[in-house]
Parts: sequence; structure tokens; C-alpha cells
Amino acid sequence: MKHFLGKSKLSRKFVLLFMVCAFLPTFVLLFVSYDRVSGQLVDQSVKKLIRETKTYGLSLYERLIRVSDQLAFFARLIEMEGVDRAVQMRDSFPEISELFDSIVLLTPTGELQVFIDSNGLPIDEKMMSLLSTRSNKLEIYAVRGEAHPVPIYLSLPVNMDRELRGYLVAKVNVAYLWGIGSVPLLPTATELAVYDESGSALVGTYAAPGGSLADLPQDSEENQRQFEYLHDDRRYYAGRWNLFLESRFGAGSWTVVLSQSEEYLLATLKDFKRNLFLAILLGLWLILFVSLLLIRRGFAPLGELQKRTRQIAAKDFTSEISLASGDEFEELAQSFNVMSRQLGKQFAALETIDKIDRAILSSITLPDIIAAALPMLKQFFACETVVLGLVVGRSEHYLKSHILSEEVPESTVEHVTVSEGRKGVLFQSPEPFVWPRGLAGIERISVLERYEEGTIISVALFKDDQAKGIIILGHRQPKVYDEGEMRQLRQLADQLSIALSNSELVENLEKLATGTIEALARTVDAKSKWTAGHSERVSMLAGMIAGKLGLSEAEVVRLNRGGLLHDIGKIGVGKAILDKPSRLTDAEYKEIMTHPEIGVKILEPIEAYQDILPMVLQHHERFDGSGYPLKLAGKQIDLSARILAVADVYDALSSVRPYRPSWSRTAVLDYIADHSGSHFDPDVVAAFRAIVH
Repeated sequence: MKHFLGKSKLSRKFVLLFMVCAFLPTFVLLFVSYDRVSGQLVDQSVKKLIRETKTYGLSLYERLIRVSDQLAFFARLIEMEGVDRAVQMRDSFPEISELFDSIVLLTPTGELQVFIDSNGLPIDEKMMSLLSTRSNKLEIYAVRGEAHPVPIYLSLPVNMDRELRGYLVAKVNVAYLWGIGSVPLLPTATELAVYDESGSALVGTYAAPGGSLADLPQDSEENQRQFEYLHDDRRYYAGRWNLFLESRFGAGSWTVVLSQSEEYLLATLKDFKRNLFLAILLGLWLILFVSLLLIRRGFAPLGELQKRTRQIAAKDFTSEISLASGDEFEELAQSFNVMSRQLGKQFAALETIDKIDRAILSSITLPDIIAAALPMLKQFFACETVVLGLVVGRSEHYLKSHILSEEVPESTVEHVTVSEGRKGVLFQSPEPFVWPRGLAGIERISVLERYEEGTIISVALFKDDQAKGIIILGHRQPKVYDEGEMRQLRQLADQLSIALSNSELVENLEKLATGTIEALARTVDAKSKWTAGHSERVSMLAGMIAGKLGLSEAEVVRLNRGGLLHDIGKIGVGKAILDKPSRLTDAEYKEIMTHPEIGVKILEPIEAYQDILPMVLQHHERFDGSGYPLKLAGKQIDLSARILAVADVYDALSSVRPYRPSWSRTAVLDYIADHSGSHFDPDVVAAFRAIVH
């Protein structure tokens, strides 16, 4: 549907606007015409329905006359031929069986003589009243019960030799009477209801008006009436007719009601409505088709513009629009192409700046920052030389310059000075500064002297309003930096300043952490003169063993830290035990054995030391499981703790203790070799022996 109306939303709006303007008045006219025609049709149909109601009432009266004549004929047959003969002759008159369900003779004594099956014909009050009143005329009456339609009866006196012999009582075939059987009286799609003189319903089809005659709307006409009612949310139109029975049947008037649904009455209008609608629609479609062709052709350039817009949204800035419509669309396409080229440049610049930002900010150490920044700056600004000068100390007079240039295969470092006059020019503002020709304020950067005919631009790096360095870009050929490029250079300088500050902060934190660890280690060693320098020596030896085993630099650093703090738990051991010149008692040895767990409790709250806790806890575990405090064995023991165990024992045996002299180097090496596989990890021992040998 969208493709049919046009590819662009604007063209579809024009088409829809046209359709509203053309179709809406037409359909309003169609609706009004249809409403008037349908109203007239309903009026005519209701009048016809009233005539059909009268016709049905007359037909019903004729059928009543027919059944009464047949009953009178049968009564005369009894009077002339006798009861027995009449019973024998009944099969000769098939109409009697067609018109009546039952016929009986009620004798004056109250007995019943059956002529036709009397099922459903009990002796009722009406029959008994016949005997008491000695009625001598034809009567019609209904016997109400659960049956529907209500059974209808005729009674006629039978006289023989001028003497009353009884009453002939007949139950009328209601299917024949109401015309709802094999010989229907009702018109097509017509509902029927008949009410007796009391207003009670004698018969009613499915959608006929229910209730009693008093529930129906009253009209001013005496014989003909019309009204409306609802059934199952469908509207019905009804006509009624009064049928007078008093003169012939001795009963009050019956009211006949015929009704038809509005849907049926308007059925003939469907063809008219369809044909009218098709004729109007065909004309409108012809107009729409021609208008649609013109609108779609006029808005075709808009589809091209929309397509190009989506390409730009997908970051495709290479394609251009070519239109020769000779109108405003062509001018818009030309402006669109210019905008697309500018956006392409800007997006490329932003993506490159983002890459540089991420590369710079993801680097932590100063060498990593310099290695990431220089090549990207050189590539992004298409310059031949880029210099990152970092202020030495707190004076802008001295710079440590890192240089990357096409004339130098690798980045180099030069220490340069800045004259007082040039310092004020280069560091007076955070905005980029284009060097005028002849500026020679920075000496000993010889590569920049070759760019006198080109362009040199610099931007200072600041932190807390204090100069931290400078970026210098050199072009052999003159280059004009526009406002956008100036802004990009300033942005990169700000990011580089942040990265340098972060690097300085990380470096200071690492120094602080290292100093803290060394201070803690010396605190432990200072508790006893016999262990002075022990932690530092163990840390150094453990790092050498880790390097020999091929561990990463990070693991080596972690091991150095763990070596410095492995005996931190001895703070909780009494000095008398640490300095005791004689053999320790079992209780004293048990106290010594608690220092790994005490060390873990001391370091556990410190997040930065979580990675060295296994070393502190396990450095007295033995490879065969005989160590303490957890009695771990083999690979269950952390590798760093296995390395510390060798370094710790080597330094302890090589040092003087209050209870023994130091061992010789040979004795210590033999001890470690003898206990490889029991006390120590054989792999660690092999790496250790490779170092000491």
C-alpha cells in the first residue's frame, strides 16, 4: 500500500489529502442518498407487510371455516348414518385426518366415543361445560398447557331424531391452521404471532414479539396497526390485524401479527447500494490514478533525498545525489552533497579523536602514553614531526622532548631549554598557537629548524593552571588550521594532560605502596636484631626464582611484595621467644607457628594485599604435607608460597640466630637439595640451584 501511494511520506500525505477531499464529500452524499432511499423502502415495505397481515388474517379465517365445515359434515354424517356407520366411513374422507388430530363424540352421560385417535384430547372443563350448558352452536376454544402452539378445539352438537346425542369435539391440526406446515400461509422470512380475545398468545414463531397483546405498542387505528420491536438486537417491523370470530365461532376477536426484520426489508437495497458505490468508486479511482501518477513523479526526487539521508545515518558519506529536476529539489540536492562531504570529514575526525582518546587514557605508564600518542597525533594531523615536551621539575625553562619525525626512524628524546621570552609566548594560553617565522625560542630541536617555510603549531598542556608540557606539530608545507582542527588539537591536549596526570598519580601510588610495604617489613625485622634485612633478602631471592621459572612480570612483582610481608605475623609473637638463645619449648614453638595466621589477620582488611595472603599463610607449608598451619601438600600449596619457602629457608640458615651460628653456603645448598620433594617443590629447587650456581 505504501509503495502504491508513493515512496515518501510527504507524497503519501498529498495523496491521502486528495483522497480525503475527493472521497469524503462523495461518501457523505452516498450516505445521505442511501439513508433516504432506505427510509422510503422501509415505509413501502411496512405498508406491504400490513397488507400481507390482512391477507394472512383472511386466509386464517378461511381455514377456520374449512375445518368447521368439515366438522359439520362429519356431524351430519353421524346424524344420517349413525355412529357405527360414520366410523366405518371415516377413511373415505381423507381430508378429515388432514385437518384434525383427534375427533371424539362426547355423550350426554360423559362417555367418549373415538372417531380419530384421541391422544392429547382429555376430558376437560370446557367439555363438561358443554353438557351442562347444552350449547347448540359451533364453538372454538383453546386449551392452554405446556404445548406450543396452543391446541385449538372445535365443538359441535350432534342431534339424532331431534334429540341431542352428544357433542362432536375435534382437535384442529395447528400446522394446517397456522399455515406453518406443508401448505404455508406465511410470506418468506416472516414471523407470526396470534393472540386470542384475552390477549394471550396462541402461536408465535422464533423472532415474533413475545409476551401478551397488552405488551404490544398501541396505535390509533382499529383494524390495522403497525409497530416496531427488537429481538436479539435486531430491529423488526410488524403489522397487526383483528380477526372477528364472534358471529360464526362464538369467540372473541383474534389478533394476527406478522413481522419482518429490517435487514430483510432492506435486502433489495443491497444491489442498489453496491452498484451506486461501484459507479462512484470507479470514477474516483480514475481521478486518483491520474493524480497519483503526477504526484509520484513530482516527489520522486524526495525519495532520492530520503535514501541519501539514510545512507548518512549509516555513516556512508561517499555517495552523492544527482538531480536535474530544475526546481527546488535540485538546489536542495546540491546543498545536501556539500553537507554530506562536511559531515564525512567531521565524523572521520571524531572517530580518530575517539581512538586517540581511548589509546591515551587506557595507557597507565608514561612510556605507554608517549608510545600511543605520538604516532596517532602525527597521522591525524598529517604532519611530518610531532614533539611532546614534558616540563622537568616545576620550571617551564627545561623540557624533556620526545620527538617522532619522518626524518628520524624511531622516536628520540632530547633535553631542551626555553628562553624566558619564548616561555611567556608558548605557555601563556591553553589555546593552540601558530608559530610566526623566525621563532627560535626552543633550542636544540634541530628538526624544527627545517620547517621555517612551513607551519609549526603548538598547544600547551596544563594541570591546575600549571604548565606540564607542550605538543608541537611541524609541517614542511604551509597549512592553515581551521576552527574545527584547532578545537580538535585543544581537545587532544586536554586528554593528554589527563592521561599524564593519571600516570603521575599511579606512579606516586605505586611508590607509596612500595614504601609502605618496605616500612612494614622493616618494622617486623626491627623487632629482633637477628632478623634485620631478612624480609628484603627473601623478597629479592624469591623474585629471582620466579623469573627463572618464567613467571610474568606481574607475578614477580606480587612475589616481591609477598616476600617483604611474609613474616608480618611475627609482630604478634613475643620478643623473648624471637631472641631466645636456647631451644624453644613446645609451647613457645606453637606460638611461633601462629605467625602465618596472625599475618593474614593483619593484612586481610587491606584490599591491595589480598593477592599476597596465600603466600603469607602458606610459606611454612611443606611439599610432603608436614608443614603448618594447614598441612597442605604438593600443588595444593600456592606456587608463590613454594618459592618463598625455599628463599626463606636459604636466608634463615645463612644468617646468625641467637640459638646457632650461620651455616656455610655449601651446607645450606646441600640441605635444600636433600629436602627437595619432601620440604620443597623439586621444580622450585631446580630453579633456585640454577641461580646460585
